[in-house]
Formats: sequence, C-alpha cells, structure tokens
Amino acid sequence: MQIRAREDLELLAIKLRRAQTDYERARSRGDAERVRHAQAKMSAIASERDRLIMQLSIKMSGRSAPPGR
Repeated sequence: MQIRAREDLELLAIKLRRAQTDYERARSRGDAERVRHAQAKMSAIASERDRLIMQLSIKMSGRSAPPGR
C-alpha cells in the first residue's frame, strides 16, 4: 500500500510540475484563457494530492476513515 501511495504521490508531483510549466508559459505569452485553465488544473491536482495525503495519514495513524469514505 505504501509503495502504491508513494507512486501516486510522485505521479501527482509530476502532473503538478507540468501544470506549473503550462501556467508559466501561458503567463509569459499573455494567454489569459490558458492561464485560467492551468490554474484550475493545478488546483485540482493539489486537491487530489491533499486528499491522498489525508487518506494516508488516517491509515498510518490506525484510525478508520470517517463514515462515507
């Protein structure tokens, strides 16, 4: 489980770096639409990363997940 979680976090880190590159490129070109798209993408990736970290911390602490999760 920990290996899979690490791989998932590494993949999310790669995706986040790519989105940041897209954001910087769009910003330097003055492309407002692509800037907004890249910001939304970075936000979604960061949310997914935070969710995964929260799941891991719950599992590592030995507590069960809240109902409905």
